[in-house]
Amino acid sequence: MPDEFENSKITTAARSSAQVSDDHGNTKDTATAVSLGTSIKGSVVGSDMDWLSVALLAGTTYSFTLQSTDQLLPLAMAGVEADGHYIFPPVLSEANYVTFTPQRSADYFLE
Repeated sequence: MPDEFENSKITTAARSSAQVSDDHGNTKDTATAVSLGTSIKGSVVGSDMDWLSVALLAGTTYSFTLQSTDQLLPLAMAGVEADGHYIFPPVLSEANYVTFTPQRSADYFLE
């Protein structure tokens, strides 16, 4: 991954049918705040969705990485603006990472 990008690494566990408590919000309103440069771990169980929020500055390029602990069950990551519009569509975890340069400073969401 190129070093010139601000990096926020998103690491998620594989989908599971086991009883696991919900670790991150399931909507924009309940999204877990992410600090840039940190690694966030989570479990996705059944139809669970994990939402994360991050404050980004206009004109800065950011890279977000999604990793799954189970390659047989790939996960997808999408970028969403506060108004619900996608800034990048769902990307399967095989893509490894996504880069994004916001045109305005704001809170953005990873779904």
